[in-house]
Amino acid sequence: MKIKPFVVVSEQGAAHTADNPNAPKVIAGTVVIDTVSEDTGTRTRGQPSNTPGGTPPLAGEVKKLAGTIVDITLTGADGKSITQGTNISLELGYSDGNLPTGASEDDLILTSYDEKEKKWVEEPTSQVDKTNNKVKGNIKHLTIFGVIAKQPQELFISENQRYYPARNKHVSFGFLDAYIAGGGSPRYGLPLTNEITLDGRTVQWFDKARMEYRWENGAIVVAPIGQEFLTLIGSMHTPSTPLTPDSQLNGDALYFPSTGENVVFELKRHYEANGGDAAFGVPLTAELTDGQGGTVQYFQNARLHWTAAEGVTVGSLGADLFNTLRTAGR
Repeated sequence: MKIKPFVVVSEQGAAHTADNPNAPKVIAGTVVIDTVSEDTGTRTRGQPSNTPGGTPPLAGEVKKLAGTIVDITLTGADGKSITQGTNISLELGYSDGNLPTGASEDDLILTSYDEKEKKWVEEPTSQVDKTNNKVKGNIKHLTIFGVIAKQPQELFISENQRYYPARNKHVSFGFLDAYIAGGGSPRYGLPLTNEITLDGRTVQWFDKARMEYRWENGAIVVAPIGQEFLTLIGSMHTPSTPLTPDSQLNGDALYFPSTGENVVFELKRHYEANGGDAAFGVPLTAELTDGQGGTVQYFQNARLHWTAAEGVTVGSLGADLFNTLRTAGR
């Protein structure tokens, strides 16, 4: 059934449709509001007929419920259920007192539950109206909706410690100082481990790096994981064949006599702007194709990626090396 734009506003259990005499007759269907326990993810009352088994699971998701779950159904004049519409505006209220610990109103999103994938999905038009304590979105389907608080990437524990909920890991003291000073998650990613012992040293693995504590001088250093990874997979080679011949560089290159490699164009600019040799080490390869329309280049301490869509980013070489070593039983 094709219907014109109308509005559904769910607030404290009420559902309304826009008063539009030109629109087909649409009868507001049932609105079932059920409270949910954050700890168990189980319903305490009510159960919409299209959600056998109760509440969609919250456990295991890096999200927390910030209020109620609402199941909205609409029935047309012909008695048939309406699940699709054009430009349905949905507003869900929330209470400041229901915000999960560590979350703010800026973390709230309007989500719908994907029963096939068994997960909550953020509605792309979600926005927070902090003045009226509502989360809004323009939707094109009717199903189960909820206001969810995205758990912060980082939680402040103390001046000397941060907690990363997505990984259930901490970064502390000297490792935290080095992590922050070096650029934090854009440079190093999130922690893969807490502090552990590797070959007699205290280390901590991150998505894009490994940091080590040197007891000789008390320093925290970034380990040469680029060199370790290439050695491990048998791909250490200097120099390698560059994508761009020297004759076409037009001076837009940094040359490193120690390895015979250049860093060129966008990679060169990122390298220079983000710490250069001190941060990434010297290049170990030329810029290479990644087989997916982008390029990569290995350095002593990192791997840089370039794509037309994202520009230059630091690759997850720490995770690649960590997983390769773990697979090998090391």
